[in-house]
Amino acid sequence: MDGISIYVANGQINVATIATTPAFAVLARQLLFEGTYLLSSPVRANYDVAPDGQHLVLLKSTSTEARLLVVHNWKAQLAERLAQTVKK
Repeated sequence: MDGISIYVANGQINVATIATTPAFAVLARQLLFEGTYLLSSPVRANYDVAPDGQHLVLLKSTSTEARLLVVHNWKAQLAERLAQTVKK
């Protein structure tokens, strides 16, 4: 079974394409978002994927106001970015 995993590394949101059979393996990794997002928390992640799998919610740091960023149809955007990487 193949799938994707979203994770934070070096202050950036990344995605890994993974295979779980016959053994767990990371097939590819790609930067998904970078910026001034509030990604670190000692207790829990400051980002989440909606239950429908179509939305990614991130907290973004701003100098004067709090804002919520909702990325609609992030799976299609991810597929497009991965396709562009393969074409290179």
